[in-house]
Order: sequence, then structure tokens, then C-alpha cells
Amino acid sequence: MSEGKPVPTALAPEEVSVPLLQKRSFLLLLAMGGGHSYVFTGWELCYPLLARVPRGEDGENWTTSQIGITFMIGSVGLMFYALFLFPKLAKKVPVLKLWLWTWVPPIIIMAVFPQVLGYLLETGWDSRSLPVQVANYISQFVVSVTCGSNFISIQLLLNTYVSREPDGPRLLAVANGHLVSTQALVRALSPITSGFLFTIGLKHSIPYISQSLAFSHLSLIGLVFCFIAAIRFGKEY
Repeated sequence: MSEGKPVPTALAPEEVSVPLLQKRSFLLLLAMGGGHSYVFTGWELCYPLLARVPRGEDGENWTTSQIGITFMIGSVGLMFYALFLFPKLAKKVPVLKLWLWTWVPPIIIMAVFPQVLGYLLETGWDSRSLPVQVANYISQFVVSVTCGSNFISIQLLLNTYVSREPDGPRLLAVANGHLVSTQALVRALSPITSGFLFTIGLKHSIPYISQSLAFSHLSLIGLVFCFIAAIRFGKEY
């Protein structure tokens, strides 16, 4: 061997660059991000549909302005949470644990909200009565705050994941491309599936089930792809 030439050395196992899509932990991360976008998009489609449906078809018969106020309450709550509370929580609680805890309320709400609403309307409460309004405002507020803030959480999880890779700076753009592509795909699929299930539910009028079919499937998607997949991601990574 001639002098002056560096001696080649083998990379340590943790330094070997493996394509992101061949890593199960990264695929789980994509499932979490995709599931989140699917559920949030589905809720933002199904909720106003249910609110607009006439009373005779198990809906609320709410006006566009009433629905808009409900979304505004949720958006204001999300703004305050994201600006003031989320940064403090993220300093004290691991982001993955924060992600898990913030998925419990929307999963429950999406499963029970249509049934609670149907029960209130069935027992004689008017669409503009206080119990019905409270059910709407609280549900929208919680879903907006938790699911909306999880856009931040999934981005933080992705950045942390990539930063630990051997070629982190180069992979950051690639990883974000995979995540955004996954989210774009499910945002196209969610309205199709959610709208189809909502229509099927209306045509097959079964008490407390017809109006909840689309919402129940969103709750199930959230449980599998956002909660269980996150637990698995924590064990893998």
C-alpha cells in the first residue's frame, strides 16, 4: 500500500444508510400521519353534512352560519392551544406521549357524538336547544384542538426521526415528501369513503346507527392508524 492514501474503513451498523421506505418504523410514522389526515378530513366533511340534514332524516337542520360558528369556536380554541399551551406541554411531555393522549378524546367523540345527538333529537330537544348546541360546540372544539395540534406533533416526530439518521439533512426533504404525498392521497380518499358511508347510513335508517356509520369508521381509523400504530412506532423506534 502506498503512503498517503487513507485506509478504507467499514461503516458502523448504525451508520449504514437504509432507504426510509424499507424501515418499518418510518412506515408506521407515515401510517400515523396518513391516518391523522384521513380522520380530520373525514370529520370536516361529515360533521357539516350531519348538521345540514333535515330533522326528518335524523339531522339537525342547522344553517350555514350556525355550522360556521361551530367551526370558528374550534379554530379559536386551536389557535390558543397551539400558541400558548402546546409549547409548554411539548417541553414537559415527550411528543409521542402527547400524540397518544390527544387521540383519546377525538376517537371517543367521533364514536359517540352522532348517537348522543340522535338521542337528544329523538327525545324532543330542538335543534337550537342548549343541550344540542353544547354537544356540537364541545365536540367541534375538542376535535379541532386535538387533531389540529397533531399536525405539529407529526412534524416534530418526523424531524426527530430524520435527525437521528446517518444522512439526516439530505433525508429531511425526502421524508417530508413521503409524508406530504401520503397525506395528499388520504385527503383524496377520505371524502369519497366518508361521503359514501354517510349516504349509505341515511338510506338505511336504523335508529342511532344510520347517522353514526361514517363517524364510527373515522373513530376506527383513528384507533388503528393513529393510536395503535403510534404505540408500535414507540416500540420500534
